[in-house]
Amino acid sequence: MSRIWISKGTTLYHATLTKNVKNIKKMGLVPFQPTLWVDAYGRRQGQGQVFVFEQKLDAIGWAGHIGWEFFKKTATDDGKVSVLSIRSPRGDQWEVDTADPALQLSSTGLLLKRYETVPPSRITAVKKIYLKDMRAFVASDKSKKKPKGRLIEVEDEPEPEIVGMPKYPDTGFYMPKKAGEYVLWNVEDDEPVRRYCDTCEDDRVVEVHVWPMESSGYFNEAELCSACGAEI
Repeated sequence: MSRIWISKGTTLYHATLTKNVKNIKKMGLVPFQPTLWVDAYGRRQGQGQVFVFEQKLDAIGWAGHIGWEFFKKTATDDGKVSVLSIRSPRGDQWEVDTADPALQLSSTGLLLKRYETVPPSRITAVKKIYLKDMRAFVASDKSKKKPKGRLIEVEDEPEPEIVGMPKYPDTGFYMPKKAGEYVLWNVEDDEPVRRYCDTCEDDRVVEVHVWPMESSGYFNEAELCSACGAEI
């Protein structure tokens, strides 16, 4: 079962590196973009969805986390991290993210996700986060807030199957026959496939993105660097 959040007409929030803001204001928040977060093997965390916070306070807290992870500063006192305000019209739908129970427990509101693009027209404000903002966050009331949307439970839909044969039928590589994101796996050596990434200037794990084409039963796919998202 999944919980779906349906907006009553409100504002949601997204934390990101300030250097990304110019492109986001042009293109919107688009799914399947290069991720800020990878695991110890260089694999993407999450499945390429767009993530937002229901409460601004939680987005500011996450901005502090980004600041520490990328710049080793608990307080992002140089404005390298920003929080975007996003208009969520009545009836707007998101799925409640439950992948990180610890984050949900410490948050004042819900963490939401979806695969649908947030158009740039819905970005209403951008705020760079500074030391004063983090100080206010530390001193703030972090009790749970009432949901800003209506919650319903729905049955999880099965992932669609890819039409046709696996991409690598006669090699040691295995390509799962599902839509989503996968690490390209070398079955013989039982380890991820790595290739040289010109952008990272290093060998990186190859990540395969598979998504359905509109108005057809076929699928697109792309082989990307799991660290930076460039084609590899």
